Amino acid sequence: MSFTKWASVLILTGLVGAQSKLPELVRTAAWGAETERDAALTEIRTRKVSNEQFAEAERALRRGRAYAKPTEKSKRLEVTIDGGRKLRVDVQWPADYDPKRAYPLMVAMGGGPVPSLGHAQRQGQIMAMIWRAPAQKSKWLVATITDSVSIVAQRSPLRYPMLQDVHFKAVLDAVGRSFHVDTDRVHATGVSLGSNYSLHYAAGHPHWFAGVVPVSTEGESREWVLRNVNRVCVYVLEGVRDRNIRDIAGPRKLKQILESLGTPHVYVEDPNRGHESFRERYPQVLSWLAKHPRDPFPSKVIRTAHRGILMPAKRFYWVAADTHQAIFEASADRKKNEISVKVARAEQLTFYLSDQLVDLGRSLTVRVNGRVVHEGEVPRSLVVAVEDLRATHDPKRFATARLEVKVPSSKAGEAWVATLSPKVQPAPLAYWEMFALDTLKDNAREFPAKLEADADGVQVVSAPKGSGLLAGDRLLAVDGEPMFGASSIAFLRSWLVRRSKQRVTCKVRRGKSIVDLVVDL
Repeated sequence: MSFTKWASVLILTGLVGAQSKLPELVRTAAWGAETERDAALTEIRTRKVSNEQFAEAERALRRGRAYAKPTEKSKRLEVTIDGGRKLRVDVQWPADYDPKRAYPLMVAMGGGPVPSLGHAQRQGQIMAMIWRAPAQKSKWLVATITDSVSIVAQRSPLRYPMLQDVHFKAVLDAVGRSFHVDTDRVHATGVSLGSNYSLHYAAGHPHWFAGVVPVSTEGESREWVLRNVNRVCVYVLEGVRDRNIRDIAGPRKLKQILESLGTPHVYVEDPNRGHESFRERYPQVLSWLAKHPRDPFPSKVIRTAHRGILMPAKRFYWVAADTHQAIFEASADRKKNEISVKVARAEQLTFYLSDQLVDLGRSLTVRVNGRVVHEGEVPRSLVVAVEDLRATHDPKRFATARLEVKVPSSKAGEAWVATLSPKVQPAPLAYWEMFALDTLKDNAREFPAKLEADADGVQVVSAPKGSGLLAGDRLLAVDGEPMFGASSIAFLRSWLVRRSKQRVTCKVRRGKSIVDLVVDL
């Protein structure tokens, strides 16, 4: 649509002119009807604002959207996920719920995998029932997911599809559209399979959560997975007599790693209990979690790529890499107005900044792998603020400035990664993940060529006729993921299993030419 037409829309909707106020405009751009949102953002792009006006507009966005008071006693949401499928989500709220006030949220998931939809519905009902009283007393919102995804597809050997992280995010967004959620106090819990999901969602997207509560869990013994949870509080409830998990060593190694990483946690292990809900402890759980809100702009952010079944997001909090293989540790010093990053297996970083993290009114110095890659001010932008709020659906975490930098010195990054060897020996893979991974492997396709890593990256050793690849090709990227060396070959195998793709795009160097290919798996 032309700018003239956009201006007409703005005039008709009362968004421009002398009576147009910037706070109302940015809120319309964030939460208005679709045509109003786009028109408002177009108007924002044309405006020059003072620091005072910017601060006022930012406060308007940080307050979040407006909510109506529910008229019913309970609410059932039908959340659309992939393929048009629906997830049933039952929401409970405090008896004196005030839509002007933000509330902590607990998202609860039951056990599994279950044999049928009826069993999934029963699990959802049980989780809603056991969390009702403690949540009411503590004035929390509770959203219970009926996991109609994790239903057994085959009994022997066991096969089942996972409730993916994108499904969970769809639930968070749906609840956030209907209820005033404090996004600094979002939590996930589950008994059995749901507990394992909660841990892995936190390891893939720690910025979504203040805490997780794994109950009767198989735990997690891979330090590379748990490094990503370092900013998320963890409250574990486990019984020594649990016979539904592989071994009590899993939860115990989880405790050991959380302690070594300094992750805030509570670990309760009952010698006389088994695979159960521990519901009598929920009031203490909520009381402890209430003391540990999320910091949306932590001064230190750690992201480690790993071979766990759920791939971590490229963006953690205020730092994003351009590859899924990235390993980084970023620190911000507001007093010095400096950001320092150690990173490997990435070519570019994007920083989503805020005055909560650094002083955007002063010159900012950014060092990556010991080299200065930026020095100067990063301008505040209401366009960045609105766009990031739309992307994150999080009024506490959106950025007000954005900076992109190239990553220098890959050797320095790899040298740092070499110092991160785990201190705890991993236990055998947990049952839940083993069977879910086998389900993915049954349908996964392999990369058709034999690959070999050398000092210059990854080379095609041999490839079948008709694949488009030739022996001697230098493989530069697969579906946009750069090939850095041996680590990228291992990543590619794991990535293809988790993505269940039929074909990929490849960029290769063939002699002196760069060739783009579509390769069938």
